[in-house]
This record gives sequence, C-alpha cells and structure tokens, in this order.
Amino acid sequence: VHYGDIARCVTEWVAQSQLNLIETMAEQIADLLLSRFLVASVIVKVSKPGAIKNAANVSVTIERTRP
Repeated sequence: VHYGDIARCVTEWVAQSQLNLIETMAEQIADLLLSRFLVASVIVKVSKPGAIKNAANVSVTIERTRP
C-alpha cells in the first residue's frame, strides 16, 4: 500500500466531511480505508488540539479488522 494514496484519500474525504465528533470521523475513515485498499486491518488516530480547556489535545484511536 502506498501511504501517499492513503493520505490523499483521507485528506480528500476529510475536506468534504462535516462531522463534529472525532469518534465518528475515526470510524468513517477506518471504513473508508478498509473499503478502498487491500489491507487486513487499520489503526486510525484522530486528534483535535484545543478541544477541551486546559488540555493540549484530545484524541481517539481505533483499530478495525476486515471480517
């Protein structure tokens, strides 16, 4: 898998999305990658700096495996 292709796919998808929750974004990115690339599993981490007062960053990491 070419990481440039993955980065381009995710960047284009994020530019068109209008999500408020990073959990939903991570889930949908995982689904997108599993559907478009021949990979057995994905680990997706989404971060949102400054989302919570007095916290530098908030993030969620999920792992999904092809059935």
